[in-house]
Amino acid sequence: MRWPTLRRGAHAAGRAGPPATGPDAHGATGTGPAETAHGYSSHQLEGPPLSAVTEDLLVAEESLLDTMALTPAFGLVADPYLETVTPPEKTSPLPAAGEGAEAPESFLSGIFQAGPLAVGGLVANALNIVATVLVARLLTTRQYGGVAQLLGLFFVLSMPGSALLVGVLRRITAMAAKGHDELAHRWTTKLYRRSLLVLVAWSAFAFAIEAPLARALRLPDNGSVAFILIAGGVWALLCIDRAILQAHRRYAGLGLNLMIEIGVRTVLVLGFAIAGLGIWGYALGLLLGEIVAAAQARVAGQRAWGYPARAALPSDDSMGTRALSIDLVTALIGFALLGVLQNADIILVGRLQPSNSGSYAAISVASKALVFGAILLGSYVLPEAAIRWHRGEHALRQLAVTLLFLMVPSILLLAVALFAPKQFLTIFFSARLSGGAPAFATLVGAMACLGVTVVLTNYLFGAARRGVIVLLALGVVVLLVLIHRANGHIMASAQAELAVQGGVVALVLVAFAVVHLRFRPGRVHAPLNATGNVDRPAAGGAG
Repeated sequence: MRWPTLRRGAHAAGRAGPPATGPDAHGATGTGPAETAHGYSSHQLEGPPLSAVTEDLLVAEESLLDTMALTPAFGLVADPYLETVTPPEKTSPLPAAGEGAEAPESFLSGIFQAGPLAVGGLVANALNIVATVLVARLLTTRQYGGVAQLLGLFFVLSMPGSALLVGVLRRITAMAAKGHDELAHRWTTKLYRRSLLVLVAWSAFAFAIEAPLARALRLPDNGSVAFILIAGGVWALLCIDRAILQAHRRYAGLGLNLMIEIGVRTVLVLGFAIAGLGIWGYALGLLLGEIVAAAQARVAGQRAWGYPARAALPSDDSMGTRALSIDLVTALIGFALLGVLQNADIILVGRLQPSNSGSYAAISVASKALVFGAILLGSYVLPEAAIRWHRGEHALRQLAVTLLFLMVPSILLLAVALFAPKQFLTIFFSARLSGGAPAFATLVGAMACLGVTVVLTNYLFGAARRGVIVLLALGVVVLLVLIHRANGHIMASAQAELAVQGGVVALVLVAFAVVHLRFRPGRVHAPLNATGNVDRPAAGGAG
């Protein structure tokens, strides 16, 4: 079903579609005037067409407001869509159905839209590198290798939360497209409360398995592994609110949250390292950083809704449970596989050749900053793909913007790794950790390929194309075999990474091309009802 395109704001009059004759957003039927998301009836929106001059002025005004809203002034972003003409209780801050047609989009506008998130990610990445470099100088080589193992473990544990983000985002955008944003608000609130209870149980479990897991990883049994496990649980709470911010396209707020997360973590881990707390201090600092970020995201997420939730949940409390479960399981598998592709090498090198763990960790941390950046940029391409594919549009411009932001640091880091690897590692990580310099460029190339894979996977998940996980699983199997054969040697491990990551990105690009060859503009994919489930036509009906 194609929904009439309504312009946001008080200037929607004169551009609205015809009066609705079917069920309205509240389930009522009839042939009278339909109420829009802003509380106006379709008769109120009807009227003579505006003159060409007036129309141009209105478009220019809204374009100026959009540009102001997208400037990277974190925390001071104007929201032109919360107009004062509409009663607050009737204003929906979520993107309305058909919203993408409101103004011509260009590659440049995409850069401005993703800019706040890219700037926030850049600052967060810079802080992360500063912390990594200084911690490398404050800890012993073996301690630094242990920190790298804990980071790898955390990224693997963060995959369930990232999968939850995908499922929550898709449910919010689907319900918003049908005008059920208050139900989406209530549903996310209930999901958050349940997740808090799960986190309490997970924390108890983390301390219970601390000792055997620490021995398996050859790490000290002092609570550091439990802290990392709990941090992975806190990350899931953080992802729920980040999904809310993404669904509302609050990219500046998301960028601010990223800077808070990494900024707090940087201050704490450096302070604990200076105090001589070693691996334990690093794990505790990471955990506290996630807790602070989750608290700030909760406040920002609630502000993004802009109104209290009043709509009652359906009596069966289904709210798209089956659809959410499918998205959650698929994304969990996909992100877990990406986590293994990203971190299997550092974990296995530390286990197979502990003496090489510090040197390999130096080139690993430096090169995998590209993957960290790709994950952050996925926070932009994922909601854009989900919103547009639900409306029967593609998000190729948004994808191109994302890949451009990823390409620039990849080229710069590859140039450094080719022409001054030892100097770079010595300056930033010290001479004792520069032994992996010959393999630096190889690993940078591998992580650049993985970064593209991460971005494309987010895009395909947003478009509800789940077959990519088969390709990721194949890559994981081959990578584990080749890394084991490398037996912890630095160059051999880096070469295995490059071969596998290059092959995986090639396969994902082919899958991406196939999806878009089958794309039909204007075809709305799998409309969802108020509970977030797919509407199916009755037997024998049209469709």
